[in-house]
Amino acid sequence: MKNLKINWSLFFLMSIFIFSCKNELSSSDTKTTVEKSKPENTQKKQFSKATISFEIKGDDTAPQSLLIFTNGQETHEVLADSPCTPIESIDFTKNEIPKEAEVACYCWWAGSGHKYYATNSNNHLQVFKKYTGEGDVDDWSVIYDKQVIEFVLEGHEVMDIQDADLNADGRKDVLLALKAIEEENTDDIDNPNPRPLLILTRNKDNSLSLAQRNDNTILCLHCGGVFGDPYNGMVIKGNYFSVQHFGGSNWKWTRILTYKYDEAQQNWYLHKDGGSEISPAQETTEWVKDTKDFGTIEFKNFNIYKFLR
Repeated sequence: MKNLKINWSLFFLMSIFIFSCKNELSSSDTKTTVEKSKPENTQKKQFSKATISFEIKGDDTAPQSLLIFTNGQETHEVLADSPCTPIESIDFTKNEIPKEAEVACYCWWAGSGHKYYATNSNNHLQVFKKYTGEGDVDDWSVIYDKQVIEFVLEGHEVMDIQDADLNADGRKDVLLALKAIEEENTDDIDNPNPRPLLILTRNKDNSLSLAQRNDNTILCLHCGGVFGDPYNGMVIKGNYFSVQHFGGSNWKWTRILTYKYDEAQQNWYLHKDGGSEISPAQETTEWVKDTKDFGTIEFKNFNIYKFLR
C-alpha cells in the first residue's frame, strides 16, 4: 500500500490550547464559507494545553480536513484526506491513545483513515499519526517533533519523520527525510532536487545530534514515472532501516534500500539493495544485491542514481 503524502508548514502559538472547527468549501475558482448552524461559541471545545482546528475543503464527494496543532509559538499543519472529528479524553484508551496526550482526533472516509494525537512534555511537543482501515492497522508514528525542526535545512521542508533506536543505545533516534520547498515546481528528472535523509541520534540529556546525512538515497519527485513520486516511506527494525520506493506504469517496480548499524564501527552501512518488477499480468520478478555484490558502502556515501539496476 502506498503511503499517504503529507504536506506541512510549521508554526505554533502558546498560552492556551483550543479546539475550533471551520467549515469551508472551495473550488478552483471560488471559495465559499459555509455558515455554522450553531452559534460560534458552541463550536469550540476547550482543552487544557493543545488545540486542533479543522478546515474542510473540497466537495461532498472528496472532503479534506486541514489539521492544525498549536503549541507555544509554533504550529504543525497536516493535510488529511478525510473529514476529522475530535476524540474526547474519556475515549483515549479504547482508541489506543496514551493518557498523556493533550488532544486527539479521528479522520475517516470511505473505509479508511487516520488517528492523530499530540503530547507536550516539558515544552517538547510531538504529534503522532496512525493509519487505520478495515482490517488493516499500522503502528503509531511521530510526524512532528519540536526538537527535529531545528535540523530542517534552509530551503527545505519535512517529508517524513520516523523514530526508533537506530544505534542500539536504548534511546529513540530520528530519521528525518526532507524535500525542497515547492519541489513540484523546480524538480527536473534530468537534474533532480536532492532529498536529504538525516540520521539524528538521541543524547543522554534527550537532545538530538546530527550523526549522518545522505542526499542521494531517496529518489526524486519525478523518478516514479506515471505513478509520480516514488517515495513509499521508511521502515525501521532493530539496527536496520529501509527506504522504500514504488513506481512505473504498465510495468511497475519497487526499490528498497536497507541500511544496518555496525556497533563496532559506530556507523551505518548499505546492507541490501533490492526490489521487484511487476508485469501487466501481475507476474513478479524479485532481485536483491548485498555486500558480496557492492562491497562496503557507508550510508553517507551511497548514491542511488549510480546504482540503478
